[in-house]
Amino acid sequence: MKTVVCKLNVFLFLCTAVVLMLMSMMVLLHKGSLTISRTQRGYTYSAWSSFVTADKYTKEEYKNMCFNKFATPSIGVLYDMVEEWKISTHPVCRQYLAIFNTIFTVRKRSGSLNIPDTFVPKMLKWLGGNKKYLEEAQHQTITITFNELTRDSTIFNPLRGKRPITKPEISERLYVDNLAEKSGKTCDFCESTYKKYTGIDPFGRLETSHAFTASNAFKYDAWHTMVVFRNHHPLDWNFIEFMDLFQLTLDWVNKVHYTDPNYKYPIVMWDLLPHASASQIHPHVHVTMETDRYYGSQENWRLAAEQYSKMFPDRNYFTDLIHLHDILGLAVHVDDVVAYASITPKKDNEIVIMAESPSANFFHMIYYVTRAFIEDMDHLCYSMSIVYPEMGSSNTGRMPTLARIVTRGSVSEIRSDISSLELFAASNVNVDPFKAIQFIRKSIKHRKHLVKTS
Repeated sequence: MKTVVCKLNVFLFLCTAVVLMLMSMMVLLHKGSLTISRTQRGYTYSAWSSFVTADKYTKEEYKNMCFNKFATPSIGVLYDMVEEWKISTHPVCRQYLAIFNTIFTVRKRSGSLNIPDTFVPKMLKWLGGNKKYLEEAQHQTITITFNELTRDSTIFNPLRGKRPITKPEISERLYVDNLAEKSGKTCDFCESTYKKYTGIDPFGRLETSHAFTASNAFKYDAWHTMVVFRNHHPLDWNFIEFMDLFQLTLDWVNKVHYTDPNYKYPIVMWDLLPHASASQIHPHVHVTMETDRYYGSQENWRLAAEQYSKMFPDRNYFTDLIHLHDILGLAVHVDDVVAYASITPKKDNEIVIMAESPSANFFHMIYYVTRAFIEDMDHLCYSMSIVYPEMGSSNTGRMPTLARIVTRGSVSEIRSDISSLELFAASNVNVDPFKAIQFIRKSIKHRKHLVKTS
C-alpha cells in the first residue's frame, strides 16, 4: 500500500511540474506581448444599417396608439407612461417597447421628508410660499433614467426645479451687455487686433465676411483651431453670421484632412460666456480633428451604436433613438433633420440634433435651438458638442452628424452648475424635457422665415 501511495505522489509531482513548465514556457513566449489589439477591445466597427430621420407616424398618432391616459406628459410621469406603454396591443407600440427596454431603464423612487414646524417657514420661503409644493416636498418623486448602452444616467426631481431663483440686481441681458462693452476694449479677437494677437494654422488663416480662424495657442490636440465671429457681442450674432461661421468650420476640417488625410474625425465645441467655461467673452467655437476615433463621451455613443448593430443587424441605433423620442412626444422634425429633448440629458434642457450630413438644414436647427435658449428661455450661456461624420470613404461605424446642446444656468451665478454628482456619478437635471421641446417647436415656427429669406 505504501508503495502505491508513493508512486501516486511521484506521479502527481511530475504532472504538476509539467504543468508549471508549460505555463512558464507560455509566459516566456508571450513576454512583452501584453498589448491588447483594438479588435480584442471591441473597438472595430462594422457597417451599420442605414440611418434615417423620417418617421411614419406623428406624435399625435403615437400618443393615440401607445398612451391614452396622459394628456400632459412630463418627466414626473415618464415611469407611468412606460408602464402604460406595456399594456398597449398595437404592434408598432409593442415593437418599440422592446427596443426601448433594450436601450433604456426608467425607475421611479419615492422620498419622504418629515418637516419640523420650525423648518416649515424656511421651506415655504425656498418654495416661494407655495403650500402645494410644501406638500410635494413631504412625498417627493424622483425619476432615474439610464441608457444601458452608453451608460448615461440622469436623476430628475421636478420639485428641485420649482425652487424660485433669486433675481440678480440687474437683468442677465444687461449683465452680458456690460461684459461685452468692457471686454471689447482689450479683446484679442476683435477686428483691429486679431491679426496681431492670434495664432495661424500651418496652412494659413481662413477668413470669410463674418468669421475667421485662429489657431489655438494652448492646444488640446495636434489640430486645434478656433472659428471666431467678427461680431464681438456674444449674443447679438444673426442668422447670416451664424451660418457663415459654421460653414467655416467645414472649410477648416476639409483643409486639415487634405493636408493630412490621417486626421478624419472632426469635432466642434462651443461654450458661450464664462459661466459655461468660455475663456473669452468674444464668441468663438473650437474645432479639432482626431486620427482614429472621437473623444471619449462621443465615442461612447459610437460604441453603443456598434453594440446595438451586433444585437440587431437590420436596425440603426440612432434611427431608433429618434423614433423612441418621437413616440414619447419629445422630437421635432424639419425636412431631413430632427431635434429631440433627451430623456438622459447631461445637463438642463439638453437637445440632441441629428442629420445624415452637416447640411444647411442641420445648422438651421442649431440656430433655432440656440436662439430659443437665448431669446425665448432667457438661458444666455450654453455648451455644445458636434461631431461630423468620419471623412473619407469608410462606411464602418459611421456616425450621423450629431449635436448635443445644454444650458448652463445663470450667467452671473457664482456657484458652478457642475458638482461631484455630475463629475463622478450621474447627471442631476431639474428641467422637464417635455417643456424644453415645446420651446424648440415654437422657435422653429417663429424663425423659419429667416431661412426662407436668407
